[in-house]
Amino acid sequence: VAVLSTQSTGSSGINAEYGGYNLIRSFPNVVTKMEKLEELSLIHNQISVLPDEVVQMRSLEKLHLDNNVLTELPEYVTLQLPQLRALTLENNKLKHNTRSTQQTRSKFYYKIGL
Repeated sequence: VAVLSTQSTGSSGINAEYGGYNLIRSFPNVVTKMEKLEELSLIHNQISVLPDEVVQMRSLEKLHLDNNVLTELPEYVTLQLPQLRALTLENNKLKHNTRSTQQTRSKFYYKIGL
């Protein structure tokens, strides 16, 4: 059972979800339905794949997936999330070519540790 901690900073609804250190094995699809979610942290889990539904998170500004077991980052994650400004992926099992396939966008921060 995964535990997600919710943080709201106003009347606009849920702004952040934190689900780190839960040994989550798959990306929780329930969070992809949270259209107003601005920050998602799923650090220190066992996530190996990002689902296609992640592109539904149109308000997402920060995505933290450090210390999981991701082997690749689908290009659509950076191309189809217009508000995404920060993506951290340190200590995953990313293939070396993942870094070179990512397109740099203005005002965008990558932190990828291979």
